[in-house]
Amino acid sequence: MFKDRLLATLTFIDFWLLAIQTGITLSSYTALPRYIPFFYTSRWGENQLGLKPLIFFLPLASLIIFIANTSICLKLAQKKEELTTYCLGLMSTFLIGVLSVSTFRIVFAVTPATSNLLWFLQPTVIITLTISFLISSLLTFPTLKFAQTYGFMDNPKTHKHPAMLLTRSVARGGALPLFLGFLITSLLIFSPDKKIAYIILAAAAAVVVGLIDDKYDLNPYVRFGFQIAIAIFIAFAGVQVDYINHPLGSGVLPLTQIVLRLGPTLSFQPVAVILAAFWILWTMNMISWSNGVDGQFPLIASVAALVIGIIGLSDTNQYKTSVMAFAVAGATLGTLPFSWYPSKMLYGFGATAVGFLLASLSILNGTKVATALLVLLVPTLDAAFTIFRRLRAGRSPFWGDRAHFHHKLLDLGFTQRQIAIFYALAGAILGTLSIVSSGRGKLLAIITGAGVFIFILTLVNYLPESTEIEKAKKEGKKYE
Repeated sequence: MFKDRLLATLTFIDFWLLAIQTGITLSSYTALPRYIPFFYTSRWGENQLGLKPLIFFLPLASLIIFIANTSICLKLAQKKEELTTYCLGLMSTFLIGVLSVSTFRIVFAVTPATSNLLWFLQPTVIITLTISFLISSLLTFPTLKFAQTYGFMDNPKTHKHPAMLLTRSVARGGALPLFLGFLITSLLIFSPDKKIAYIILAAAAAVVVGLIDDKYDLNPYVRFGFQIAIAIFIAFAGVQVDYINHPLGSGVLPLTQIVLRLGPTLSFQPVAVILAAFWILWTMNMISWSNGVDGQFPLIASVAALVIGIIGLSDTNQYKTSVMAFAVAGATLGTLPFSWYPSKMLYGFGATAVGFLLASLSILNGTKVATALLVLLVPTLDAAFTIFRRLRAGRSPFWGDRAHFHHKLLDLGFTQRQIAIFYALAGAILGTLSIVSSGRGKLLAIITGAGVFIFILTLVNYLPESTEIEKAKKEGKKYE
């Protein structure tokens, strides 16, 4: 059942290693000496040196292996020769991995300075993304088996929900391997301080509650109460919005000057705490509501995590925050092959743990709440419209419906894959704007992006439904 996802995962790993290998070779080539240690084990001598153009042999060999393996595997898959296909896939990943390690050893042995490398070529980024991706991918297989064995399944025949798009039973619990991939990677790379330990514990609690909900379908008010509890807990634990960048000029606007004293030794900054708790609570729900079509959530979350991590690279004080953000991105991408349409796994309420991590990291990362808001602008505005629409109709904002933006796009004839890619591209474009702009520029980007999306959202609400949808409704069929 999951063998096709294994091949997709191996192909993704091969492509990632090939891209990194090629990028680091091209970016460091001019800095290489005339002779490089092309063949060596630990130390090298003159007989092991070669002209530096030989380094291009390594990514070229990886490219040939990648193309040949992909072509052969596609032909073998058509002939149903599964065992041979998987063996070739594993061998290809191993060979490209060896060639990649050889490239890194050569480059970093003779050009140790990495400050001029692009962000995705930084050793810390490569290591973090690769480890977290591999761990979450590998842990997904036993998680799926566990979900099937113990009934952590979402069955459309028994789980009646107006937003349900499934036509088959799918495993829940996807947040577990994602969180474990993030956790193990982070702990392997650095030792957490007190704030980070609190964040990890709170995220773990969100995953546990998510698993309970995956099994027993908790009342939405109970889930919301839990979200409020951990948002307040983490805000009082020191993860608070201490300041915001001045949107119309230079400098910052401090938020910690207002202090509320509850006793001789107990005090807190109410504005900083309330803003942090609200932002965390909002992001948890907004991310959860963006888990509507297959592949939508992991792409949105990974893009947001990458942007937070990239911004933190420029500040050595944000090393741990950046590593955590890249660990979130890698772990999320590791589960993507299993949640891509048609999905083999759902994240369920546990997806709020990722929203919690993104919100907390954006606060820790120099209070980059506006940056995260810009990256997540499309799902944020969709969530705001959702709340407004439900309240206007006299319904509770906690009970789902089939009127999110991704549902509207489905009704217009877009496929789930196209919708997921749209959300990813929107986040990537807005994320790039957030990286290159600051202050007034970022405020203008938020206003402009909000205006464009509001126009699109208004437009799709008044466009006629696609012919395919109308035909399916007339025939009484359920469109997925």
